Amino acid sequence: TLNCVKLYDDIDDEVDCIASGGYYLYAIQGQNIHVFDKRTQGVIIRQSQSIGSDSEINQLTLHPNGRYFATGDDEGHVNIYSTSDNSLVKSLYGKHENICSTVAFRPNKDWEILSGSMDTTIVHWNIKQPRRPIHIYDESLNNTSSSPQIFNPPYIHHIECSIDGRYMISSNGNGKVHIFNIPAKRLIYSFEEHRSSVSLAIFPKFSAKNHVLSTGNDRQIILYKLDYPIPIHVPGEKRPKRRQVEDPAISLKILHENKPNWMTSDYDNNVYIADQTKNLTCYTLV
Repeated sequence: TLNCVKLYDDIDDEVDCIASGGYYLYAIQGQNIHVFDKRTQGVIIRQSQSIGSDSEINQLTLHPNGRYFATGDDEGHVNIYSTSDNSLVKSLYGKHENICSTVAFRPNKDWEILSGSMDTTIVHWNIKQPRRPIHIYDESLNNTSSSPQIFNPPYIHHIECSIDGRYMISSNGNGKVHIFNIPAKRLIYSFEEHRSSVSLAIFPKFSAKNHVLSTGNDRQIILYKLDYPIPIHVPGEKRPKRRQVEDPAISLKILHENKPNWMTSDYDNNVYIADQTKNLTCYTLV
């Protein structure tokens, strides 16, 4: 099933990032943020003004409590804003030596956020003490590849945390997807199926324990089924046993028409793709 949302014809920028929260879909187009109500497709509720960054914005992410959003920019800064009035709450800087390409709030830890950079590092920040990061992951130390065709450094294109905040998935320029155990500060799983850089990998909301979804510069959208569920704890459920993640099986491959820039999901088996056009595409996986 395919659906499209049409953006403004008088804006030349392509869609750089989309984020889904509740009934709403957020899209960054240059320095403009568009907000769509998914219940009334194609109706733009609000178009915001510039959110205060003089540098190009690479990603926007929403806090689980809905009161904040954060951006990563070309200066290597992580800026945190209030959703009520777009005012700047906190700016984190001084740890990335290159572009901050991705940011992710850590669920169940209100004052923790992670950011990834083109310097191949992922910084785990304490927002209250930004000068003393909790941990810094260096992906250049994990840069071994079985694919002789990929020579890119492991630039961090995207990171995302699991719903319980215990796991992080990273999408790297060397074609790899990595899963980290955050409390243990260690890499627990690595796999590569893309023929070029992975632009984004996520725990899909419709099956966060059993699947991983990735897309890349090769235009492939790949859904992996894990042999053993990642032990993600969902509130209200019995805490699962910890066990090593096994090799995944590929459940589905889709070749998208254009190179995807961004991808998100919802609980209704929908996957939203922003690509190099002005349209958003929705795949319903059945």
